[in-house]
Amino acid sequence: MNETDPKLLITGSELILDEQGAWPNFHDAEIKDFKIWRGDVRPEDGIYIGPQITVQLKLCAVRNPFAVLFRFEDCANIKMAGFNNQNPIMDLVFGVEERGQLKDGTPMTPYMIVHFLPAWEFELSFKCFRASVERIADHEGAA
Repeated sequence: MNETDPKLLITGSELILDEQGAWPNFHDAEIKDFKIWRGDVRPEDGIYIGPQITVQLKLCAVRNPFAVLFRFEDCANIKMAGFNNQNPIMDLVFGVEERGQLKDGTPMTPYMIVHFLPAWEFELSFKCFRASVERIADHEGAA
């Protein structure tokens, strides 16, 4: 995996940048909500929606704490361990993994690699094709 600036990968990232335009600090962020939807694949109807993951995080190690909601689409290779009632993370890392070329030589869409680095027991990693983020509330108003 080639670690990549998340601002280049994630739709809506400008909504969560700090005053200097930098990606926020995810150290000690708390996972408040985590959902996996298996998707909807029905080739006979032309429907190909891959698994989706949504994660609500409360960012605690920033000057003005706030909550964000990430949406990850067309996920694969989902690995999760140690989920419990706390789930702090050490950091959130993004990368890109090339997938090769189609028969005509056109490059295939690369995977986005997502890794929630564990602070304690919780660990989450997966591949996806698209991600978006939105700021959902100030720290005091976050669930």
